[in-house]
Amino acid sequence: MSTKKRPREKIDFKSFVEIFNAHGKAAALKHVSERYSMQYNTLVRRLRAESEYRFDQSRDRYVLKNQADDTADFLTIEELSRPARLEEKANLDIHDAVLNLIVDRFFELNRFVNFLNREQRIVINLTTAKAEGYKIEYV
Repeated sequence: MSTKKRPREKIDFKSFVEIFNAHGKAAALKHVSERYSMQYNTLVRRLRAESEYRFDQSRDRYVLKNQADDTADFLTIEELSRPARLEEKANLDIHDAVLNLIVDRFFELNRFVNFLNREQRIVINLTTAKAEGYKIEYV
């Protein structure tokens, strides 16, 4: 049996990045499926490892690694021309922040309060809650 490895397929990272940044992930997925004999995730892994690009999550686009930090505080012309998308993203960020605060608070209180639905009981660990500085009131 031959153990020959097939050569790694060359990727035009620049064209992929331009398509992703201009038209979004759906267009980039289509580009990868039409042009390369690999999956989208494989191409993205190689992009991160082998190219000079990195994904800037705050701007939802790929940027050059050496330019990423220089322009992170400023909006690009494309971002300014898409106010609806920015507003939508801001609303999602606020929603995520509130949701994270609620989840954190729930997990903190879950250390002291347990709901046992089958037995229709609520178990409260008063000793631990008081030790943590909570005042307990019965209503």
